[in-house]
Amino acid sequence: MAFWFGAPFDPCFMYPQYYFVGLQPICYQGQNSYIMYHGTTWTNAMRIMNEGFRRSTGGMLGPGVYVTRSFEKASHYPTESYGQPLAVLKLCVRVGKVKKITYQGHPLQMTWHMH
Repeated sequence: MAFWFGAPFDPCFMYPQYYFVGLQPICYQGQNSYIMYHGTTWTNAMRIMNEGFRRSTGGMLGPGVYVTRSFEKASHYPTESYGQPLAVLKLCVRVGKVKKITYQGHPLQMTWHMH
């Protein structure tokens, strides 16, 4: 869940190649809420803000929306942007059960949602 503040978007300069999109969370951080980040292209960031997230069809952990608590990690995605400007969305995410999967081939990699 992300909460928008200000104008339709409020970017501020981060790196020559990366932009931070002004999704400022009104986030009541507690046991189940975290500030998290999602790396994407600038075009997709604008689409996400207008239409919401769409689940990917695959990935390391299967279909879903991928977020991380690390801005640094999010800034490396997408890995293939074909020269498009990149953006990092800052989100407030309410989570359920959390499983930490840190490497390819982890025993819970594709079955985490069943545990």
